[in-house]
Amino acid sequence: MSTAISLTRWLPWVNPLSAWTMEKELLTDQARAKMQGKTFVRLSAGVTHYELDGPEDGEVVVFIHGLTAPSFVWDYQFRTFAKAGFRVLRYDLFGRGLSDRPRAKYTADFLDQQLVELLDALGITKPVHLVTLSMGASIVMNFIDRHPERVQRFALFGPAGFPVHVPFKYKLVQSPIIGDILFKITGNTIFRKSLNRQPIRDLRRKQELKTRFLEQMRFKGFKRCVLSTLRHNPVLNLHNVYQRVGRHGHKGILFWGASDHVTPFEHHRFVQNAIPHIIFHPFKDEGHTLNYERPELVNPLLLDFLQA
Repeated sequence: MSTAISLTRWLPWVNPLSAWTMEKELLTDQARAKMQGKTFVRLSAGVTHYELDGPEDGEVVVFIHGLTAPSFVWDYQFRTFAKAGFRVLRYDLFGRGLSDRPRAKYTADFLDQQLVELLDALGITKPVHLVTLSMGASIVMNFIDRHPERVQRFALFGPAGFPVHVPFKYKLVQSPIIGDILFKITGNTIFRKSLNRQPIRDLRRKQELKTRFLEQMRFKGFKRCVLSTLRHNPVLNLHNVYQRVGRHGHKGILFWGASDHVTPFEHHRFVQNAIPHIIFHPFKDEGHTLNYERPELVNPLLLDFLQA
């Protein structure tokens, strides 16, 4: 009996066929050459996909996505903020979207280096605004802590950074060797179930999110890079970093949906305790990807904050 089949006897969430349904293509320079309208830059660890728009003399806003969904999650902010006069930048973290999938430990240092090198490669030297979602908060908090002179203001949507209950099956996935096997087998199923749980009222937008998310999964290395991030980037233990950012004094704003099933809404108290001056906007009936689910609610508030 194969390992995959035997596992299903005690792990009902395993689909032994799912490992071979995605990640069939290599993301190469030749493949990117066929992608019209896409922009790329080669950094020390590999190629990064990015988009830059808006007036060249505008204040720069950098949109940073979370653990799995790439930079398209900022679709409903990107053009809007460019039209409002900001120079807007969004990019795919290594391992996601159309960026390379380098074989590396996806540590805080590794992800910070990508952002630093991207800003330098694009000639962005003035302080920027940072806007992020979920796991991306670990990148933003570390960046502010390490490079405070390069930041103006910041915005957080349902940020990670504090301990949560981790089910045994996910702890098992994070273990060496067996975790690699299990995540290869179960990863696609986990991601699909998570997408189906998104509480997005607009069914067209919900299907759009699912379709665009799955596009990145046809390229080899996606699950491997996500797993490396879970193992090596301490996204559940950043309280001290948040506190140091609070002492730096940068103005910040916090958005959180009370029905967030990824980062617990109650964690807003941890953020507020660490950064007492942060502006907090709770949303009673909304979920995790507030910026994508309800841009009509959050965009005016975020624009007012960044334009102040």
